[in-house]
Amino acid sequence: MEILAACKSAGWELCFCATADKNEYSADLAGLGIREQSVALNNSSFDDFIKNENPHIVIFDRFMLEEQFAMRVAEQCPDAMRVLDTSDLHFLRRARQIAFEKNVGIDLFTDDMKRELASIFRSDLTLLISSYEHQLLQSEFTVPEQLIQHVPFMIAADAWSRSEKSFEERQHFMHIGNFLHPPNVDAVKWLKKEIWPLIRQQLPTAECHIYGAYAKDAHTQLEDKAQGFLVKGRCDDAIECTEQYRVALAPLRFGAGIKGKIADAFMAGTPCITTSVGAEGMFEADHFAESATEIAAFAFMLYQNPKAWLASQTKGYEILQERFNAQQHQATLIERIQTIYKQLAEHRRQNPVGAMLQLQQMKSSYYMTKWIEAKSQS
Repeated sequence: MEILAACKSAGWELCFCATADKNEYSADLAGLGIREQSVALNNSSFDDFIKNENPHIVIFDRFMLEEQFAMRVAEQCPDAMRVLDTSDLHFLRRARQIAFEKNVGIDLFTDDMKRELASIFRSDLTLLISSYEHQLLQSEFTVPEQLIQHVPFMIAADAWSRSEKSFEERQHFMHIGNFLHPPNVDAVKWLKKEIWPLIRQQLPTAECHIYGAYAKDAHTQLEDKAQGFLVKGRCDDAIECTEQYRVALAPLRFGAGIKGKIADAFMAGTPCITTSVGAEGMFEADHFAESATEIAAFAFMLYQNPKAWLASQTKGYEILQERFNAQQHQATLIERIQTIYKQLAEHRRQNPVGAMLQLQQMKSSYYMTKWIEAKSQS
């Protein structure tokens, strides 16, 4: 939504294409003046659509959609600039998850890495939400800086204001995150098993409320009313919900990108306790805890100390203003895209790896979609 807002601010005409069906929670893009188009996977109907649309710029949401549609765009609209929005580096998140679950060192040299890097090199520009990942691609994988752009959260000043809810008006702890995302599921389990018992021991009347869409029986069964550990499910407005609580907990043991739940807590004026994984690309080391014991001690201190709580709340507001200023990052993003678009042919000549990946023998994903389409029609 923030990228769409940035493009809209530049006066561009936008068409949002999606393979997913709309539902009651879908954003009202039409109300924002954005056309919407349903597109099918593995179907040449997209070729006709994109050729007729003839866009100047195409932005792909994550590398899986770049694999699915970029070759078709290149074939039908060779002069269209192709931009990849990673959201987070999937190969980094998955490698961290495997390392955590198997208790081994992190190995980034995986098939996921090869696929995602191929998408990055094929694209004219790749957007990275985390400054850490922006640096990682350059230092560990020699991705040229000319191919990547750091684009963190772009939070408009009118999207939040300093909360009027005081320390005394708030109570309890909370965690939020959809249950389809493995790092969130692990965080809730760690909270339930190791962190919350330590907090509850010191604050016997406090409660921990767990929010998140797509909760299944295995998740709701984690609820323990006797211990004040309550699974609430989906909430309608994450910021309004978070604003009711004194402290937010985000004990993430693996993951990538930067964390919406933490930005939401800052916007709600709710101090948030997280780990180094949660803090990565968002704020410095002196504002997170690592072990269950450290997290519990930090949580108890913030919950009981109005002065420390207020200082943490103020720090959150400062981070929003300094690092996620919409006006600044929108202008930088639009300028970068426009600069590359004006010299697209020369830009591509400086990316020989991307040119190699456009060769016929490298189009395995593209021809797989052709095979699936043909097979479905037989």
